[in-house]
Amino acid sequence: GPDRVAVLSENEVKIQGEAEPWPEKAIVAAALPADIVHVRFLILPVTRKKELEELLPFQAEPLFPYPQEGGVLTYQILEKRDNETELVLFGAHVDPIAAFLQKHPSLDHLFAPQIALTAFGAKYVHTERPYLLFHLQGSILTALLLHKKRLKGAFTEQIQEKNPERLEVALHKMGLALARTTPLKELEGSVLTGDLADLTLQIPVEELPIEK
Repeated sequence: GPDRVAVLSENEVKIQGEAEPWPEKAIVAAALPADIVHVRFLILPVTRKKELEELLPFQAEPLFPYPQEGGVLTYQILEKRDNETELVLFGAHVDPIAAFLQKHPSLDHLFAPQIALTAFGAKYVHTERPYLLFHLQGSILTALLLHKKRLKGAFTEQIQEKNPERLEVALHKMGLALARTTPLKELEGSVLTGDLADLTLQIPVEELPIEK
């Protein structure tokens, strides 16, 4: 949230207010706003890490709305096959990253929230079938399609009117768009996190329970 942070110190995660001093040797991490992170998917005809990282910048550049030198790019491997590697790419322009770092100068790690939400789903949602995860943080609504602990699709949208009717329209639109890559009947359900967790909403598919 805007006034609380998670701090890792001595292998323990603590939630504390931003104004409180950090514990000694604490590791401080934060996620960029989801709407400045562009998520793309790519298949490269190589499997070795060195070849992959040599080829990636040239193949990835046309996928993002800024030149290679104007952005920051990271990736996760989704699957390696005989002669190819399937990747999910996370890119952001350097200007909003710099602005974010000016407001949060004490960070040790910076990451994409889509990665954190995927890790959350992998730990707490136990299903072998694909499912949707919706997350509302402030005015930013994120929708993910997750399958077997992997991110398979992602959208973000700025929500100016956070009433249930407006949110339901956005959830249906984003959820159905993600479901186009997977037959809707194969979806296990939906998970609501962040500010959505306290709301009663009509969602595209049945809501999944998660571990406490």
